[in-house]
Amino acid sequence: MWSAASLFLVLVVARRLGDLRRLGVRAWFQLLAAPALISINWGVYIWAVTHGHVVDAAWLLSSTAFVTVALGVLVFASASGDGQLFALLLAVVAVVILSWRSGAAVRRGRLAASFALYGLVKRLVVADPG
Repeated sequence: MWSAASLFLVLVVARRLGDLRRLGVRAWFQLLAAPALISINWGVYIWAVTHGHVVDAAWLLSSTAFVTVALGVLVFASASGDGQLFALLLAVVAVVILSWRSGAAVRRGRLAASFALYGLVKRLVVADPG
C-alpha cells in the first residue's frame, strides 16, 4: 500500500502520471499481479518461519528453482536437451516425494508457485521502466 502511494507521488512530482493512462489492460493486470504474488510468497514464508516451519521455508529455494525452470520450458519454450529435461523431471519427482512424505507439499507448493509466477509476470510485463 505504501509503495503504491509512494509511486503515485513520484509520478506526480516527475510529471509522468500520463504514462499510466497509456498502459493497456494487460500491463495493468501484470503490474498489479506482481506485488500480489510477492505478498503471498512473503506472507507464507514469514508465517512458516514464525510458526516453527523453518525447514519448510528453506525448501522454498530448491522448489522455486524447479518451478521457474519448468515455467521457462513451458511458457518460453526454452531449449533444453533430453538429458537436462530428464534431470529436471527426476529432481522434481524427488522434491515432490520428500514434500509429500513430510506433509508440507501444499505449503511448499504455494511458496514455490507464488515466487515463480512473480518472476514470470515480471518477465512478461510490458512497461517502460524509465
